[in-house]
Amino acid sequence: MRWLHFLAGVLLLLGLLVYPFSPSADAAAGRLVASDFSYRGISLGSTESEVVRVLGEPLFDKDIRRQGIAVKALVYPNGVEVALARRSGKVVDITVDLSKQKEFELRDGVRYGATSAWLQQVYGKEKREWLEGEVYYIYKMQARPYDRLLLSLDTEDYHLKAMRITNLPLTEEEYDARAGQGDDELEAMSDAVMGDKQIDTSALPQTDEVKLGGYLP
Repeated sequence: MRWLHFLAGVLLLLGLLVYPFSPSADAAAGRLVASDFSYRGISLGSTESEVVRVLGEPLFDKDIRRQGIAVKALVYPNGVEVALARRSGKVVDITVDLSKQKEFELRDGVRYGATSAWLQQVYGKEKREWLEGEVYYIYKMQARPYDRLLLSLDTEDYHLKAMRITNLPLTEEEYDARAGQGDDELEAMSDAVMGDKQIDTSALPQTDEVKLGGYLP
């Protein structure tokens, strides 16, 4: 029996020697890390100058609205779009079409085509969710639950095809809920009155006075 005790001691010693070189507990357990919420050093809250310094000048930019938020979207030729809130000037949304950057690695071997099983091995287990006709794994930052990583999946075999990092509301219902709670972050990025999305009236006819039923004579 002594040899069994000796073998157990050797195995314990080997375990102690190997442990310092093991992956971090978060990575080993399939959990989120801070770098998951950034792209090439650009993260939520970055400024336009920081984006341009890292990614260069965009191909073009456009003014759009996303869930009631007016944003300036910087569009790059490699499938990257970075949106900045018009009111705050800060990054609120980053989308990356990984089919145009197939060699880009998010971390731990995750890149375009990664299987559903591998994504959950790296980031943790989540249920697939449908959003605007697309299917995602949606991960939340623990300290900032509205900061989210969305991994867009192919609808047939659920391989990874795109990623999105955002703190924008994902639905109108979420916008209304956050507005009703007095969400400071939403108020900082929104150009609308809290709880009331702004309506674009620029295309409506302009007149000094109107009344129900038609224009005043």
